[in-house]
This record gives sequence, C-alpha cells and structure tokens, in this order.
Amino acid sequence: MAKKAAKGGGTIRKKTVTRSGKSYTYWEARITTGRDPGTGKQIQRSFTGKTQKEVREKLQAAAVEINQGCYTAPSRLTVGQ
Repeated sequence: MAKKAAKGGGTIRKKTVTRSGKSYTYWEARITTGRDPGTGKQIQRSFTGKTQKEVREKLQAAAVEINQGCYTAPSRLTVGQ
C-alpha cells in the first residue's frame, strides 16, 4: 500500500502534449501557496522543466520559502507601471 505524501509538499507529474503532429514531454510540479481570502479556494503555482530533478529542485525551493513566510507571488508589472 502506498504511503501518503506530506501535506504541502506539492506534486510532480510527467506531461506529454502533441502539437502539429509532434509529441513533447516535460515535467510539471504544482504547489499550493495559500488561499484566496474571498473565495477560500487554493492558490497554486506550477513549475515546468525538462527533467524531474530540475522540477523537484524548483518545487523544494518554493516550499522552503512558503514555510519560512518569505514567499512572494510573481507580479505581472509592465515596464510602464
């Protein structure tokens, strides 16, 4: 029987998409960064990369920042702003 993962650890999965008849494979990790105060829904952030190791390192770095309380969500500011 499989064991449960630790709460807040995130997930990693292998994804394959087909574009213009060609198949592309990459790895994706998702982690919950908090909850929306208005709706109560989870706010999730995803990371992608070519290898599982690369994605795992990005996920672990984000998890450490979230646990320490120093995580800031990426903002979409333009140069003009």
